[in-house]
Amino acid sequence: MSDREFLIEVPSETGSLSMAGNVSAILNKEATTGHSTPTTYYPFWMVGLVVLALSFISACVIYYVGSRQFGTPFANSLTEKQIQIKTTSSRQRSILFGGAFAGSIIVIALLFFFFLK
Repeated sequence: MSDREFLIEVPSETGSLSMAGNVSAILNKEATTGHSTPTTYYPFWMVGLVVLALSFISACVIYYVGSRQFGTPFANSLTEKQIQIKTTSSRQRSILFGGAFAGSIIVIALLFFFFLK
């Protein structure tokens, strides 16, 4: 069995993610196809982990969207004063986390702009 039987072939623009053990397979593919598009090979276990992660994330999103309409014992037991306190606290947290998220986006954009030209 060759190592190509256990790998999934994915075209890549840069080829920088190609695995060192498959250099000969990449060179052979280039020689047989006549074009020099680099190819990246991912093992099945890595693809399997990606599929599992995407399945888990999808299930979480579906559960979150589907269960938002259901009440909870905590939410059902709150008084009007407690709901007002909870809403005020939620607004303050959203401003804090929104500002932190915006700041991190600005820092990442500046890093890309200045250091990754």
